Amino acid sequence: LAAEGTVGAMILDMQLDGSGLDWQSLDMNMKGVVDSLQFMGESINSILVDGRLTGKYFSGHLEVADELLGLLFDGSVDLREEKPVFDAIAEVKALNISRLSGDKIPYPVYASGEIVLNMEGDDLDRLQGRVEGSRLELNGNGHRFRSRSLLLSFEPGVSGYRNVRLRSDFADADVEGEFLFADLVHSVIRHAYRLYPRAGWEHVPEPAGQGQQARIDVSVYDIQPLLSLFLPEWEVESGI
Repeated sequence: LAAEGTVGAMILDMQLDGSGLDWQSLDMNMKGVVDSLQFMGESINSILVDGRLTGKYFSGHLEVADELLGLLFDGSVDLREEKPVFDAIAEVKALNISRLSGDKIPYPVYASGEIVLNMEGDDLDRLQGRVEGSRLELNGNGHRFRSRSLLLSFEPGVSGYRNVRLRSDFADADVEGEFLFADLVHSVIRHAYRLYPRAGWEHVPEPAGQGQQARIDVSVYDIQPLLSLFLPEWEVESGI
C-alpha cells in the first residue's frame, strides 16, 4: 500500500454513495463516523467525516474528538504516493503532545491553534513544504506559551542538502546542510557538552560513519515561556 504504516485498520459507520471495489476504481461520497482509526501508530476515535474519497485521495471536512486530538479539518489528504501529501486548513482544539511523543515528555502538554498545511512526508527527515500557524498555544506543567504567528518550511537543496526555516514572533532559525534530525540534535548536545562540561549535559558519543554537515543560525526574541514547558532548568536571554 502507498504510505504503508501511516494509516492502518479502521472501523466505520458510514453512508456511502459511489462505486469501486479496490483503490484503483474507488470513487464515492462518504458521510458518517469513523469509530476507530490507526494513524502513524496511534489509535484515533470518533472522527466525523463529510467528503469524497477517490482511490487514496480524500477531500472534505473532518471533525475529530479524541483524547489524542481535537480537530476541525477542511482540505485534502493524498496517500497515493510513497509519502502522504496534506493540503488543508485546520483548527486544532487540543493535541496531546506528550502522548504523540511516545510519553518522552513526563507530564501532559497540550497544543492548540490554527494551521495552514501544505506539506508532504511522514517523518521529520522526509518532510517537504510549509506550515503556517496562528494563535498557537501550548499548556503544561503549570506553564503557558503563546505565539501569534509562525511559518515553518522544509525545502530541498542540491547534492543532498536541505533547508529548514522558522519564522515566528518568538524566534527565527535557519538550518542548512546534510543531516538527520536525530543525529543533528545529538551533535548539538555533544558541542554543548564540550563547551560546558559542568552544566549537567549527558555526554553523547560520536556516531559511527560520517558526521553532520549543517549550519545553524538562530535569533531568539522571547523563547523563555517555551523553554519553561520542556526545559524548565534553562534560561535564555531575549534578543540574541
